[in-house]
Amino acid sequence: SMLLGIFSLNEKTKSDKMKALCVLSGGLDSTVAALIAKDLGYDLVNITFNYGQKAAEREINSAKKISEILNAEH
Repeated sequence: SMLLGIFSLNEKTKSDKMKALCVLSGGLDSTVAALIAKDLGYDLVNITFNYGQKAAEREINSAKKISEILNAEH
């Protein structure tokens, strides 16, 4: 399930919403998981990993743009 990629940080934000840590690759699956977390009322903290993949720069740039659209930390 995509929800397995969403981890609650158990920390309230200024708006009293819970935060969710989303591993965001910039692809469709992780984007949908982030959208589900946001729809459930979480404030998002998105992270992206560079593990030497060929498309790292493109993935990181996509994840940054998606985070901006979702008004999420990245």
